[in-house]
Amino acid sequence: MELNLENLLLQFKKLDIVECTHKNRLDLKKLIEYNNYSLKTPVVNIDKDKKEIIDRFYNNVKGKEIYLNNINKNHCGKEGHWLETQMGIKHNSKNDPDINGYEMKNDTKQVTTFIDKQTTLKFYEGKKFKNNDIEIKTKYWNTFARQNSIGIKIGGWKLNIWDIDGQCIEVDKNNNINIKYNYKYDTRKDKEDRVSIYYKDEKDHIIGFWSKLDIEQYINNKFNNKGIIICKKINNKYEKICFGKPISFDIWMQKFKEKIIYYDGYSSIDGRWRGCFRANNKFWNELIIEEY
Repeated sequence: MELNLENLLLQFKKLDIVECTHKNRLDLKKLIEYNNYSLKTPVVNIDKDKKEIIDRFYNNVKGKEIYLNNINKNHCGKEGHWLETQMGIKHNSKNDPDINGYEMKNDTKQVTTFIDKQTTLKFYEGKKFKNNDIEIKTKYWNTFARQNSIGIKIGGWKLNIWDIDGQCIEVDKNNNINIKYNYKYDTRKDKEDRVSIYYKDEKDHIIGFWSKLDIEQYINNKFNNKGIIICKKINNKYEKICFGKPISFDIWMQKFKEKIIYYDGYSSIDGRWRGCFRANNKFWNELIIEEY
C-alpha cells in the first residue's frame, strides 16, 4: 500500500488505534516519520503500552533542544533526568522498569550504566560492618585506598586481574561477585604501615561482595520485563526512539564473565558509594530490534 496520510489514517481507523481527529493524532510529518522509522514492526501492529511510549517521545522529546540549565550542573545523570522528565517519568530509586515495563536509557558517547549499586556486605578483618560505623569505615578506606587516586578512594576493580593495590573481583561458583585483597600483590610503598597484620598472610581475603540474589533481583526486575528503550540523538536533539530485547540475569552474568559488562566505580570515603557496572554502547546497540 502506498504510504500517504489518507492510507495511514485509514489503517489507524480500521484497527481502532487512535481517533483520527486533529486533537488526538500526530501531524502528517510525524505520522509518516513514525511509520518509516519502524525497522521491524508496522506502526499499526504496536501494542498500546509501546504506542503510548512512542507518542510521548514524538510529542514531548523528538526534535526538542535539550535544556539543562535548570538541572544541578554537578549531577552526572542530568541529561537522563531531563529525558525522564520530558517522557513523564518520575525520578525514583525503585527497582522497577521506568515506563510500561521498559527500562529507558539516554544516548551516551561510549558506555551506558546498568547498575550503580552498594555492595551487599563489606568486611574488615573478616567481620562485616555498616557504613555508619565511622571508625571501621575509616580503617577500611585507608587500608584499601587506591594509590593513583586523588583523595581516599576505593574501587575500580577488574575481573580476575590483580591490580597494583593487591585487589580484584571474581565470580564464585554461586555467581556472587566478590572483592578480594591479597598482600603479596600489593605494590603500595606504604603497605607495611597501612595494612594490619590480619592481611599480611598473603592469602586471598574477601573484603566485600554483591550477592547473586541482589544482582539477580535488580537485573530481572529492571531489564527482564518487556525490554529496554534507548533514545538516540543528533547533536543536541533526540530524533529516534529504539526498543531492545530484555536482559535476564543469566545473560547479564555471562556478559560480565566475558568482560563485556565490567565494574567501573570509585568511591570516596566522604562521598556516596559508586558501584557502577557498565557496558560499551556496542553491546546495547546490538539489543535493538525496533526503531521509530
